[in-house]
Parts: sequence; structure tokens; C-alpha cells
Amino acid sequence: MAEQPPTSSPPQLPSETVRGIVSLLIFVHLLALVLAIGSYTQASLFQRQLVRALRPYVRTLNFDLTHVFPAVARLHLTHAGPTDVDFQISGQGKLADGKVADWQLPRADLFPPIRRVRDQNLANVIGAMTESEQEDREAVLPRSLAAAELRKVAAKSGSITVTAHYLLEIGDLNSTETRLRDPFDASYFRPVFDARVIATPSGGVDLLKSVGKGEVAPVTGASGATRKSAPAKSKE
Repeated sequence: MAEQPPTSSPPQLPSETVRGIVSLLIFVHLLALVLAIGSYTQASLFQRQLVRALRPYVRTLNFDLTHVFPAVARLHLTHAGPTDVDFQISGQGKLADGKVADWQLPRADLFPPIRRVRDQNLANVIGAMTESEQEDREAVLPRSLAAAELRKVAAKSGSITVTAHYLLEIGDLNSTETRLRDPFDASYFRPVFDARVIATPSGGVDLLKSVGKGEVAPVTGASGATRKSAPAKSKE
């Protein structure tokens, strides 16, 4: 008579206490997600208070869509407006041996991809502020970013450029020119802020903003004080 295979016992479920804790954690997670998304456009006082209570959790997992100013989270594809413009930031640092170190934001080949999204959010905030009508605000973030990049390579001077990536117009979609139908054509990238960067002994930087060919704006130091500077000679 053939030997019967041993029968396997049914799997044991976790205890009721463990299941209760797991269910509670799932509920809190979903609640935080719904609150963060629902509070993006126009949050009520009650929603703001709940998000504030859950802020350590929603910020850790990058659920908080409005914790930067101006808010750059986009839950829509496009409104074809100024807030949909992406910005790219590039710069150079001149090293002591005469070589040049290039840098950019967003940085390339970042992993995981959420890091590139955060870089893009930072670039968009910087770009939005450089287009501000208040001149005392436009250089705040470019100065901080340029100072950090120059310190990385121990450079004493360099440059920073903020470039806006504008959207296609409706008429461009039906244009007979192929390049106008390409959203990445060079004509859609326009610099909105360009400045020379000079490191200071205190660890900060001064910015010498370019306002036209052969012209520079007054140098603005880290303290915000300005001093007159002679126009630079144009390079032909």
C-alpha cells in the first residue's frame, strides 16, 4: 500500500492585534495621501491642520505638494501658462589651474528618478524668482546655488545662467517649419538671467548681472548691498 504524503497544515494568520495595527497603518497612510492631494488647490482650515499634524510623514515620503514657495507641484498636464515653463540652470567655475568646471541643474543621470524631479522643482523656483519684478529677490537663490557650486570645485569665479524652456504656441503645431513643431528646438530656450560670479573671502559670492551686450548691472554682495561697477568691455 502506497504511503500517503503528509498533509500540510493550513497557514497561520497573524494575530488579531497584528492585523489591527497593520490596518491602522494602512488607513493612516491612505489618509495622509488623500489629504496631501486634496489640499493642493484650496485647503480648508481643517485640512491644513490635519496636514500640519501629519507633516513629518508626508514630507518624508514627498507627499506634501505645497511645502516649497512658489508651489511647483503640477497635477495637470499643462495650462499653457507661465507656471508651466520649466527652467534649466547652467554654470561654470574657473579653477586655479585655468581649467573650467561645468555644472547644471537638473543634474543628469540621477537615481532614483525622484531626485531629478526635485532638482527640476528647485530650478523652477529659481527661475520663477529671477523673473520677479522685485530686483532684491531675483538673485537670492542664484547666489546661494552659485556659491555652493563654486565651493565644490574650489573656484574663485565663474558664471551662472538661468534658461527658460517656453511652450509651443497653437500656431506652431501646424507650422510648415519642422523646427517650430519641435518643442526642444533651440528657439524655445531663452536665457532669463545671466551673471558673472565672483567668490568673496567670507565664503559667499558677488553677482555681476549681465543686462545687455557689453553691459553689466551693479555688483550685489551677499549682504544685499550694492556698489557701482564699471561696464565690462564687450567681447567681439
